Amino acid sequence: DMKIVELDRSNQTEEMQEILKKYSGRTTVPQLFISGKFVGGHDETKAIEEKGELRPMLEKAHALFTNRVPVPDNGA
Repeated sequence: DMKIVELDRSNQTEEMQEILKKYSGRTTVPQLFISGKFVGGHDETKAIEEKGELRPMLEKAHALFTNRVPVPDNGA
């Protein structure tokens, strides 16, 4: 299951940062975990996305739908 936590809107910010530090060694956000494994922060995530590695990781974790419905081009 996918879960997004916005620390700036949480009343448990400090507790969540301690949990993040335990699992990733960092308290800064964003942090991406896929299938419970720490992938990285913004820079690492952007780098693997640019190398074409992010989509396959998300698909393997069933965190991304691959059967997309075509969106009509309203500009045509």
